[in-house]
Amino acid sequence: MQKAFILLMIISCFSSAFSQQSEKNKRDASIDGNSVISMYPFQFIFSNFKLGFEQKISEKLSLKGIASLGLNEHSLVYDVENYSAFSVEGQLRYFPMKKSPSGIYGAAYFYDRGASFDEILTFYDPITITYNLNSVGVGVLFGVQLFARKIVSFDFYAGGGPNIPLKKAPSSNPNNSFGNDLIFNNYRKAIGFHSGFSIGLILK
Repeated sequence: MQKAFILLMIISCFSSAFSQQSEKNKRDASIDGNSVISMYPFQFIFSNFKLGFEQKISEKLSLKGIASLGLNEHSLVYDVENYSAFSVEGQLRYFPMKKSPSGIYGAAYFYDRGASFDEILTFYDPITITYNLNSVGVGVLFGVQLFARKIVSFDFYAGGGPNIPLKKAPSSNPNNSFGNDLIFNNYRKAIGFHSGFSIGLILK
């Protein structure tokens, strides 16, 4: 009887210690903040400045807004003149394993984007064609957001959905330029791939 009592006391002590350690780990793993402001560094390659702001709206949900502005008098990547672009996007994110905004998530998204640029055709006499493009899209994506020292965020996501052109890109490319196709493909009717990578800071 005495041995059984001692055994129960040992089990109780171990259970209490494990419970306290688990709670400590949970507190340590939590993120001390409800908002994240982020930027998309690779977008500078395409002459775009892109920012995101994510707000925790419940224990498992967050809402992220993203906006970008593109501008280049002569884009070397796209090989076009007077390039300008914009995009706005919203993502509703669900975090099944951890508290938002940290960990693996699934999301639904919606975007509206547009671009305009000049293309110079040089078959005979130079001719300048101006394009004004616009499309909207919806879809689903999956991603993961990790934090370094509970301050710096690294967010990667990928998914896809239908892209619906409002001001459609031409079906053919007059200059047969790869750079032009990079733009045109974003403004054609398609089931498109959608991805992003951002680095951010958590706000308390």
